[in-house]
Amino acid sequence: MTATENQKRRIYDFMAAGNEITQRIASEEFDCDRLGARIWELKQEGVPVQSEFEYKLDEKGKVVKKWKKYWIPRS
Repeated sequence: MTATENQKRRIYDFMAAGNEITQRIASEEFDCDRLGARIWELKQEGVPVQSEFEYKLDEKGKVVKKWKKYWIPRS
């Protein structure tokens, strides 16, 4: 198993356990700097990954940071 395949498997297992993942979590927990690529590969394999953007706002309500979170919906 290659390092990329190992990352993909660990990310899948993490999400399959009911967790949401972001790029920050992927970098810290799985040493993965290309979460979008791993998610794309999982989707190509038929995994029903869902996603949405989250935002950090400043005191005036202006978006100062935006990131995407991914999860596998529970059946």
